Amino acid sequence: MPKYPIVAQSLTAVSGFDWASKNLDVDTLLESLPSIGIGANDSALIYNAIDIECSVQKYRETVGEHGLGFAVKANRTPSVLSYLASVVDFASVSSVAEYSSAKTAGFDDFRFVFPGDSHTLRRVVGETSGGVVFCNSIPQFKAYVGRVKSIGLRVRTDPASRFGIEIGQLSTLSVRERGRISHVLGHVANVSDIAQLHSLIGLLREAILYLPRVETVSLGGGMIALFRNVGARQVRQVLSTELLPYVQTFELEPGADAVMGSGYVVCNVVSVSRNSNFQEVTLDVSVFSLNSWTDIEFVGCRFVGAADRRRVGLSRIAGPTCYEGDVWLIVEEAREFVVGDRLIFRGFGAYSAGMFRPIHGLQHPTEVLVSIASNEDNRNDFEGANAAFRSIRGGARLDS
Repeated sequence: MPKYPIVAQSLTAVSGFDWASKNLDVDTLLESLPSIGIGANDSALIYNAIDIECSVQKYRETVGEHGLGFAVKANRTPSVLSYLASVVDFASVSSVAEYSSAKTAGFDDFRFVFPGDSHTLRRVVGETSGGVVFCNSIPQFKAYVGRVKSIGLRVRTDPASRFGIEIGQLSTLSVRERGRISHVLGHVANVSDIAQLHSLIGLLREAILYLPRVETVSLGGGMIALFRNVGARQVRQVLSTELLPYVQTFELEPGADAVMGSGYVVCNVVSVSRNSNFQEVTLDVSVFSLNSWTDIEFVGCRFVGAADRRRVGLSRIAGPTCYEGDVWLIVEEAREFVVGDRLIFRGFGAYSAGMFRPIHGLQHPTEVLVSIASNEDNRNDFEGANAAFRSIRGGARLDS
């Protein structure tokens, strides 16, 4: 049998994501779907509140009595935002649409981090009594200063970045203008270890030297790898030791890390073709369209009819598009599939809904929030499938 070259699914995938909780129980999930309007042949994007709670908890352990927010850009699903409004302190928004979604969901405290400026944004900011406006440039700061209750600056953390104000530019502000700034934000896309955290804190402390009235430092998000490598207590100790002598409080505002592991796709087999010891299985959901930002995990399968089917040497499970890289999984020695079998994959809690690609006119799966406990023994079939899939996403070839 020939080799099957596989294209990596997403250039933005986070490798080795540390799932904060175990996978939910497959049987419980599938049996609960009819009661929430998901039919036996329907695909769905399911968010599990217990997974979100586990992810938020590690950040809550880190910040303690300090501030914890959620970056709404990661997931704007109403039910997810409503749940998050009950477990975090504020919403970080970067557009009018994000602000409207968060406000409708029940958030009443906001961090406005707008890349640009417009009259619409100024009107929105003026409507809310709770929130901080983080300015990305000196002109933007001058447009808002004196017009909003609390104002902050976003510090440029990378010379190549187009976001934030260079520390050297702070000297161009008058003493009176500097005295109006109460918050400083420094966001790095990927803080992977304590050394990088020290570097970010050092940059923020340098900015604070120019700003005598700063009370709060926000370190944004981008800490998926950090929490994979370092415990919450150690991160908290570093933040407390290195920031609190200079400011009253600090904030974290994770996005993807808060919800990434909570998203499960339930999909259905719509066609199967077999040739010798190989089977091509097509699902009704495209992994290319959903654009996961992490390594996907196979969670489980529900077979229709008898499950004692013969094993097939190699199975390729793909989406219903003409894109060669629209491949969910390649696995050895899987059982034969038939139309109607259901598969569940994990890793679609962040950005998948907001960045959905409607190729071929595909419809986005129905989104539902549930609360289901985990089960460590729900992946007996497809032993080793997740390791194989991680190899595929790296562009590897799997032999028959």
